[in-house]
Amino acid sequence: MRRDAVGAPLVLSFNAFENPALINELRTDVRSECVKFGEVTKVTLYDRNEEGVITVTFKEPEEADQCIAALHGRWFAQLRVDASTWDGKTKFDVIETDEERARRLQEWEAYLQGGKVKDTKGTDAGAAAGGSGEGGEGAGTSGETSGGAAS
Repeated sequence: MRRDAVGAPLVLSFNAFENPALINELRTDVRSECVKFGEVTKVTLYDRNEEGVITVTFKEPEEADQCIAALHGRWFAQLRVDASTWDGKTKFDVIETDEERARRLQEWEAYLQGGKVKDTKGTDAGAAAGGSGEGGEGAGTSGETSGGAAS
């Protein structure tokens, strides 16, 4: 599974980010788990991607291969992990429209105030919706953390 490009990231797919309040904790937990296999240089969580994608970049490709072998099919934070090598082409970031952003911010505000939110079908999504699974304002589209020095 060795890649030619040093530091090519692996892809972890969790099939969804169920709880937006736990997104930063999940990112930290993934980094903590992955450092067991080598030097992690970057962790990026794509919170708007419906597949629940996190990419992890290691210093050496062999480290990523070991991580893939260990994590693929495993359960992590109550989510089944699909670990694979990034194909070098797939873009995981999802850009939201102005309408989606306005709706997300409205739902997030309702969540912060403890209110109920209507989903797209007009039924109560409840306070647990937490801003449509995309974190709150300021959470960003794809949070990144780098190892060592700040970027």
